[in-house]
Amino acid sequence: MKGIMDKLETASAWVTGVSMLVVIVSMLLQVTFRYVFVRPLAWTDTLCKFAFIWAVFFGAFIGTRKNMHVAVDMLPQALSRTPRLIMSLAVHVLVVAILLICSWFTFSLFNSTMTSTLPAVSIPLGYIYLPLGISSLMMIAAGADSIREAIRLYREGGQ
Repeated sequence: MKGIMDKLETASAWVTGVSMLVVIVSMLLQVTFRYVFVRPLAWTDTLCKFAFIWAVFFGAFIGTRKNMHVAVDMLPQALSRTPRLIMSLAVHVLVVAILLICSWFTFSLFNSTMTSTLPAVSIPLGYIYLPLGISSLMMIAAGADSIREAIRLYREGGQ
C-alpha cells in the first residue's frame, strides 16, 4: 500500500504544482490584459478559480498523508499507550467516515451538475466539484494507511 500511496502523493504534488502555475499565469494574463491592454479576458478568472480549487484539494491530500494538519495533542500525550491507540484509531475512523459521506455527496453533485456549463469557458460545472471527490477518496486511502500504520507501531511496541 505504501508504494501506491507514494505514487498518489507524487501525482498530487504534480497536480498541485501545475494548478498553482496555472493560477499564477492566468492571474498575470488577467492583470496584463485588463490594465495594460484595457481588454480583460473573460476566461482567466474562471480558469484561476478552477486551478485554485484543484490545488487546494490535492494539496489537502498531501497534508493529510503527512499528518501536517493542525492538532491539539495535549490529551493524547497524557494517555498511556493503549488508550492513545484507541483514541488515534477512533479519530482516523471518524475522519474516514466523514470523507466517505463527503465523497458520496460530491460525486452525486458532480453528476447532477454536468449538464450545466460555465459560460466563460463552456466547461461543465461538475468539474469544479471533481477534485473534492477525488481527493476525498485519496484521503480515505491515507486514513486507512494511517490506521494500519498505528496498529503496526503499537504491535512493535512503539507509540
